[in-house]
Amino acid sequence: QALKLLDELPEQHARSSWSLGLRGKCHFEMAEYKEACKYFRMLRDQDPYRLDLIEYYSTALWQFQDDVELSALAQDLTQQNRMSAVSWVAAGNCFSHQKEHENAIKFFQRAVQVKPRFAYAHALLGHEYILVEELEKALTAFRTAVRIDGRNYNAWYGIGLTYYKQERFQLAEIYYKKAMAINMYSPILMCHVAVVQHALQKTDKALATLNTAIKIAPKNPLCKFERASILHSSEKYTEALTELNQLKDIVPKESSVYFLL
Repeated sequence: QALKLLDELPEQHARSSWSLGLRGKCHFEMAEYKEACKYFRMLRDQDPYRLDLIEYYSTALWQFQDDVELSALAQDLTQQNRMSAVSWVAAGNCFSHQKEHENAIKFFQRAVQVKPRFAYAHALLGHEYILVEELEKALTAFRTAVRIDGRNYNAWYGIGLTYYKQERFQLAEIYYKKAMAINMYSPILMCHVAVVQHALQKTDKALATLNTAIKIAPKNPLCKFERASILHSSEKYTEALTELNQLKDIVPKESSVYFLL
């Protein structure tokens, strides 16, 4: 809906930095990271000193696995403005992508020192703590994020993910659904809800959730892989094989697909 409204703007407004940033954010929220990067790149070309929403650009590059552009963005931002939390978020995302999690944590901590009420940075810090198995610290970071911004679905999802890691599946489902109540059309969130439903022996519900996610994002590899995994574990091998063969075309270098095949 937001993109449709942006399409209705007069041309001079549609090409503004503000509009480009919003378009990038819309695609980011729909997990369309390639499109998000395109609009954020146009924004940077047009207004290189604008920092509003650029934290999402660095995360989109992390998701899109564009190491070169992410490194360049982090370097540019930290050189331009070392007192901006957005710059340190980009640096944190850069080190996170390189699997240097301890350094990433330091940069995300720096971001929240510069801007203590930056909910998004607290959420990213929480996710980084999960990657190094510091689950209590992760919960603290996520809870700080939701205290600052109750609509930060990334933090609600993070709390659910932490509980999932602790195999507290019922709590995980509750918090995943809190995240989905805010971002109800996210195929990624639906996918995580389905995984925890399957863990709770709600296999039919899990498949229904994944079918909804795949309707929204027909080529999302995570959703399709989890659907194939659940079908395989349910001994529905023919359906699982169909899903996996489709996945081979979408992510031809993904080893887990061939392992399941």
